[in-house]
Amino acid sequence: MGKGPQGKSEIAALQRHKIARLRSQISRFEPVIETGPRAVTGLREIDAYLAAHAGGGLAVGGVHEITAARPGDMSVALGFADYLSQKFIASLTEKTASSSCLLYGQTHACVRENGQPYATALQHADRLVYLDGVSLPDLMWAGEEALGCAAIGCIILASIDEAPNFTFSRRLSMAARSVERPLILALGAAASGAASAATSQWRVKAIANNGWQLTLTRLRASYTQNPPSQGWQVFPQAEPLSVTSSPAIKPVSVPPPLRVLN
Repeated sequence: MGKGPQGKSEIAALQRHKIARLRSQISRFEPVIETGPRAVTGLREIDAYLAAHAGGGLAVGGVHEITAARPGDMSVALGFADYLSQKFIASLTEKTASSSCLLYGQTHACVRENGQPYATALQHADRLVYLDGVSLPDLMWAGEEALGCAAIGCIILASIDEAPNFTFSRRLSMAARSVERPLILALGAAASGAASAATSQWRVKAIANNGWQLTLTRLRASYTQNPPSQGWQVFPQAEPLSVTSSPAIKPVSVPPPLRVLN
């Protein structure tokens, strides 16, 4: 096989074939669960993508991982985690009003770096169960136990310096699916790159005008479609959409209740 342009294209075609074959093999061991409740994000372009590739939305019974793109983006990752928790709880309370509480837990390092959440900015501040500064294993244990509580509508676990290993991630994922409850992992930039069994993985970066750059890096519901590499830009509705975006990315408006946690 030559090293010229034709040889490079053949190598690229061979690599694509290998990746497609591996995805096919993985899908037999990780069967996609088509049934079960779904939650929409309320963001038009993102929901359109999820409708086409994830059965109509984000799986309520699953682990959803949100990672800060840079060390200074942890507050934005926490803001997006709270926003998604609102959507998950709303989808559950349509069926049962009892599943309306939010469990919010942080590691010691996360509390030191980001402080405690500003409760009045949270969407479910009046129904908040807060776990203040524990070790990562204890945080994962608390999250797994809380999944079995019918009063808990969503769980946010935040760690800024380390991510749960694959064993923890797998256990949480299986527990979330079995009870059809969502668990959100909010991770700092230093915790990125660890193996994960999360249903979806997002990378969040702060941009001008209080906007978010959201990139969906993994979607378990689809092995045949790569998420958009450029992601989406999201802005509060009350502010002007003055940031120029790529033609491939359309700005999306969200209601203005999103305050970033300190």
